[in-house]
Amino acid sequence: MKLKIKSTLIIFVLMCFSLNAQEVVNIKGQVVSATDGMAVPGVNIIIVNTTKGTTTDFDGNYQIQASKGDVLQFSYLGFGTKLITVGDQTTINVSLTEDASVLDEIVVIGYGTQKKSHTTGSISKVVNDDLGQIAVSRVDDALVGQVSGVNIQATDGEAGAAPTITIRGVGSMAGDSTPLVVVDGVIVDPDF
Repeated sequence: MKLKIKSTLIIFVLMCFSLNAQEVVNIKGQVVSATDGMAVPGVNIIIVNTTKGTTTDFDGNYQIQASKGDVLQFSYLGFGTKLITVGDQTTINVSLTEDASVLDEIVVIGYGTQKKSHTTGSISKVVNDDLGQIAVSRVDDALVGQVSGVNIQATDGEAGAAPTITIRGVGSMAGDSTPLVVVDGVIVDPDF
């Protein structure tokens, strides 16, 4: 009987030590830019080799629960990634340095962003400085002759009718061949 009680106590003490070693700490802090000291909102903070993470708020503040010895990875587009190992501290303030070489790998397209290596076609941009001087009733009428490879034709004789827009010929045999039109970041119906 005494052997069972002693072995139970030993197991209980060992479990307490193992629970103490995995103590979860609430870590908070702020992420700022190293160049101007301004807060960086939207920084991704993840615990390496896990699916746990968070992002910074508008003021660059964050809060995450991690164990001692975990590695926090701070990453944001246009800034270098920083890794910090969690110790006994409960506040970790991070200063990220700008990395322009990271921006060379990203292309901003009309409906999001993607890596430059994944872009398979040409990308064109029309600046509003030129379009503002043309007197037309529709935006797509102002695009006539502005972008190479884009053919805009008035197919209906009615005033204000939507023209037919074709980019380098027919785009799809089975689907719709009209292009995706994005105005100020909003996808719009080409027949507006």
